[in-house]
Amino acid sequence: MRIFDRYGLKVFDMQNYTNEFNGFSNVDNFVITRDNGLPAGVYFYIIAMEDLGLDFQGFLYLSSQNN
Repeated sequence: MRIFDRYGLKVFDMQNYTNEFNGFSNVDNFVITRDNGLPAGVYFYIIAMEDLGLDFQGFLYLSSQNN
């Protein structure tokens, strides 16, 4: 599973994903507020099911952690 912000920057990448995304980036890139989690907003994901030769894509909304 790969998750990208609205600018196309990859913010999360995991093989054999089993619900580990918790709003924090796990890739080495320029995420300014890494310790505070990703900012609220729309993110896009791609799930590659390589054994079936299928890719699924969609979006998610990450809400503010202060709510």
